[in-house]
Amino acid sequence: YYVRLQNLAPGDLIIVRITALGLVLFPLSVAIRAQGEGLAAFARKPLTIIAGQGAYFTTILLSGSITLWLGVPGNLIGPISLFFSNMTSTSMVRLILNKMKQQSPPIPPVTTSFGHIP
Repeated sequence: YYVRLQNLAPGDLIIVRITALGLVLFPLSVAIRAQGEGLAAFARKPLTIIAGQGAYFTTILLSGSITLWLGVPGNLIGPISLFFSNMTSTSMVRLILNKMKQQSPPIPPVTTSFGHIP
């Protein structure tokens, strides 16, 4: 595909392979982030999702800049930045949700026709 359709030189296929290896954890990090945003959506906390998006964009900019400054090869800057930005985003969402959960008032006991439910 890369050589015939994209006209990539056969000697440069190693770059594609290294990039593909760098992206191995990307689907997992996206799934973890999506699950965290799903929890925030279920809790009806859209601002928490927006905070996670802000953390995502900030982290992708910072990690991209830092890896470029460190001299990381260009084909690995994307995979590194995408992984860390997804993990930072889900960490932010989960941290906010946990703080909200700790601050919420306890649910009062309920009395039903079957008796007292704690």
